[in-house]
This record gives sequence, structure tokens and C-alpha cells, in this order.
Amino acid sequence: MSAETKARLQEAIHEHMADEYDAQCVGAWLVIADTSDVDDLTKGNAQVQIEFAGSMFTIRGLAEAYRALDDRTWNQPDPDD
Repeated sequence: MSAETKARLQEAIHEHMADEYDAQCVGAWLVIADTSDVDDLTKGNAQVQIEFAGSMFTIRGLAEAYRALDDRTWNQPDPDD
């Protein structure tokens, strides 16, 4: 990711958090995206792209917190069963 794109991403994250959560300051952030290259299926067709800023300790905590949240979400009974 170019420095310019990363700066725009960081600015967008800061603006979003300011809009949603008054008077809170963004510390570390982590963005994880799944991408697919539909023009070249020899690449395995799925890649994970990760961008981050801030303390590595905090970024690790963000990833672990999401993993715990995701486990609780996926381990719920299916209402259709």
C-alpha cells in the first residue's frame, strides 16, 4: 500500500470514529480484507490483505478481541435448525 493511500485510510478511520464516538481518540487500528483475483485462478483465488498502524501490542489485542467476538458469534445455535 502506498504511503498516500495509507494516509487516506488512516484519515477515514479517524473521521469515522469521530463521527460515531464523540471525543474519542483513535489509537491503533487494524484492517483485514479478503481479496480474490478473478483474472488469475492459479493464485489460489483468495488472499488476505492486512494494514495497521499503532502499537504492535495493541494491534495484537485488537486481533485477539475480534477472534473472541467471532467465536461467540459463530458458536450460537442456528435459529433455522
